[in-house]
Amino acid sequence: MVFLDDRIADARWLTSAQKRLLQRNIDAEAGQAEDHSALGAFRNAKVWILCAAYFGFIMGLYGIGFWLPSLIKASVISSAATIGWLVAIPYSAGVIAMIATSRNSDRTGERRWHIAFPALAGAAALAVSTLVPQTPLWAVVTLTVATMGILTGLAQFSVLPPAFLGGAAAAAGIALINSVGNLPGFESPFIVGWIKDVTGSTDNGLNVIAVSLVIGGATVLAIARRGARGSVA
Repeated sequence: MVFLDDRIADARWLTSAQKRLLQRNIDAEAGQAEDHSALGAFRNAKVWILCAAYFGFIMGLYGIGFWLPSLIKASVISSAATIGWLVAIPYSAGVIAMIATSRNSDRTGERRWHIAFPALAGAAALAVSTLVPQTPLWAVVTLTVATMGILTGLAQFSVLPPAFLGGAAAAAGIALINSVGNLPGFESPFIVGWIKDVTGSTDNGLNVIAVSLVIGGATVLAIARRGARGSVA
C-alpha cells in the first residue's frame, strides 16, 4: 500500500534540513494570512468585494460569449462560415493578451491594475461598439478589444483570493467567490436578450455589461494595496 504522509515531519523521503525549510515556509505563509478558518472567509470583507468583482467579470464573459456571433452577424454578415471565422479572431487575440499580461504581471509583481485595466478596456470597447457604424470591420475591432479585456481580467483575477486567505479559509473563500460570481451565467445572456426584445437592439444590453465590467474593475482597485500574503498593488 502506497500513501502520502500527513505531516512534513513524517515524510521519510525528506532530509532533516528540507523538513525544517518546508515547515518554516509554511508557518511563515500561515502567519501572514488573515484568517485560517472556513467561517473566516464569510466574515472577510475582502471576500465579498472579490465576489462583486468576479460577478462583474463573469457578466462580461457570458455576455460576450453568448452574443458574440449575433453581434458580428448584425454587422451585415449572413454567411455562417464567415461568422465562424470572424468569431475566432477575438478569442485568438484574447489568448495572446492573457499570456502577455500574465508574464508582465509576474515580472513586475503588480496585480490589481493587470486585472482592472483589461476589464475597464473591455468595458470601453463594448460601449464604443454601440456608437460606431455597424460594419464588419468595426464589429471585429471593438469586439476583439472587448474580448481581450474580459478574458485577460478574468484570468488574472485568480491570483487575488490566495493573497490574503490561508488554510481552510482559502478553500471556503474561493468557493464562495465562484458560487456568487457565477450567478451571471444565467442572468447575463438573459438580460441582453430581454433588452434586445424590448428595444430591438443589443446596444443597451452591451452597455449593461460594460457597466458591470467597470464595477468589477473598480472593486478590484478598492482592495487594500497589500494582501496578507504579499503585494497585490
